Amino acid sequence: MSNIGTLCTCRYFLKIAYIGTRYKGVQRQTRRCNIINDDDNGDGGGFANRNKPKNINNDEDGTIQAAIENSMNRALCPVYGVRLALSSRTDSGVHAIMNTANVDLTHPLPDTIYRPTFILSATNRLLSYSGHDITISDVRLVSSTFHSRINAKYRSYKYRFATFFPNNNNNNLNNNNNRINGQIQQQQIQYDQYRSLLPITWINRCHIVSGPLNISAMNDCCSLFHGRHNFCNFTTLSSENRYRDPRKTIEKFQLYKLPIDTIDSSGIIDSNNEIYKIEFYEFFIQANSFLYNQIRRMIAAIIDVGCGHISIDELRSMLPENVDDDEEEITMMSRRHPISNDIYKRLSTMVPACGLYLVDVGYDEQDFKLDENFNDYSPKTVYYNEKS
Repeated sequence: MSNIGTLCTCRYFLKIAYIGTRYKGVQRQTRRCNIINDDDNGDGGGFANRNKPKNINNDEDGTIQAAIENSMNRALCPVYGVRLALSSRTDSGVHAIMNTANVDLTHPLPDTIYRPTFILSATNRLLSYSGHDITISDVRLVSSTFHSRINAKYRSYKYRFATFFPNNNNNNLNNNNNRINGQIQQQQIQYDQYRSLLPITWINRCHIVSGPLNISAMNDCCSLFHGRHNFCNFTTLSSENRYRDPRKTIEKFQLYKLPIDTIDSSGIIDSNNEIYKIEFYEFFIQANSFLYNQIRRMIAAIIDVGCGHISIDELRSMLPENVDDDEEEITMMSRRHPISNDIYKRLSTMVPACGLYLVDVGYDEQDFKLDENFNDYSPKTVYYNEKS
């Protein structure tokens, strides 16, 4: 905690959970001012208004970060605007059981700080009132040197998918997993086709794959990805990551079959009176950090192996053999490992975001120790809204 005149600034650690279906991702989008053009009659009368920005609310840009910051600003009224520092960025449609962030808050009253329990209750109350699928599960005071992203030791994700196939083991389903023109549209058609067969709690919470799948081969693929590898072929190149190090160490990568008690083991009958068997699976993956879209691309390749579109050896060929740990610098472009056209045509791009969950972000407990300055100051601290 640091003193700003008679005002006190404290850093808080937040645990955040959300359903990402309706949001444009967790990180706030770049603020842009749109230009008004009122020149409707063609006489140039709108020229004077072209440099005026539209009256838009920058706190509500459709992202989870913006929703939390806006709610905290309204609920707490701190001296300075709330700005979250997130530990992990998730894309549009990705969910989180536990994401983390830190934020600095300055109370407007002298010698006063916000009580963590009040931040928790006040922010959640406003998030709920605003209809957001977001909740703050924990708030605690931390040292001013703590950072949720830098201090994170690992990040854990899970990916859920359901597989449908005829109960008589006659695989006559239309398999839409092949890489064809308009693959995203084909995935959406497949999801819409079997959406009504899913339990209500799984709609928009999992991917759908036409089965049956070779689960044994998929488990072998998980073992193949385990350890330190160059994952340059399992990321989306962009201006931000094209010069980043593509080497990552996968600490855990496992595939589980989930027991779903609400599903009748005899099968499900669709609108055409065809009986299908449904099974639910979940990938669990853990590493210190990941490349952009790395998890969704790895899982897409594993499902391609399970569907028989590519072999394990072909998947292995996508991982460069030499990781070159002794090199100080290695970039995405310098180590781009080409994929043969034959494999590329049969390879799915990446699985949809709806099945991906950020499960946990790990820290050392000693990272949460408060600094000495706070311990010296805390006896004369008055908490805001102590009775709440």
